[in-house]
Amino acid sequence: MATVIVNSYSSTVISYLTIPILKLPINTFEDLASSKDVGIILYEDIIISKQILEEKSGALKILGDQARNNQDRLFTDSAKLNTRLATGRYAYPYVQTFCKFYVVNQFKKDGKCRFRMTDPLPIQPGFFSIVLQKNSKFTSMFNRAAMELWETGLVPFWLKNAFPQAPQCFVQPSRKSTRLVPISLKDLMGAFFIFSIGVGLSAFTFLAEKIFHFRK
Repeated sequence: MATVIVNSYSSTVISYLTIPILKLPINTFEDLASSKDVGIILYEDIIISKQILEEKSGALKILGDQARNNQDRLFTDSAKLNTRLATGRYAYPYVQTFCKFYVVNQFKKDGKCRFRMTDPLPIQPGFFSIVLQKNSKFTSMFNRAAMELWETGLVPFWLKNAFPQAPQCFVQPSRKSTRLVPISLKDLMGAFFIFSIGVGLSAFTFLAEKIFHFRK
């Protein structure tokens, strides 16, 4: 029995050392809040950051507290923010246009897809507007022109063609990620537990045989 248990334990250890452990990709605020190796960075003067910092509960509060407790994660200089983001240890919530441009730009720079975009996040990113004089006669004209322009699909078309492309960086990953995580003692606790049971049973059997022998 001890031999069988020892071989089972050894096989478990070899399997963990041979086969990489895959970790689920970060795709939501909840995933980011529970991550231990990726933190959040924020640009202070945008509405997304204000909503995260002002949240009172849930994953957004955890991320807001994380940013407040680490002041070096709050930026007012976009160049410094981009430098920090380029380390690959942080996530930055912002509008999709910027995210796509950043991913492609880093691909052109590094020659590989180091960054990915999540699905759309459940947070209001804000709107872009044109400032006109109050009660201006041109307001309705601009509203109608902007609506018609958007409905034609030209705006997304222009954005798509204005930016350099890297389609390989935007393939939707499966729930299996390519991020490897190091083996830890927690992964082997089950094998230790089984091994301990085997040793205990072997010792108990040995003592039982001794007791039975002396009684006879």
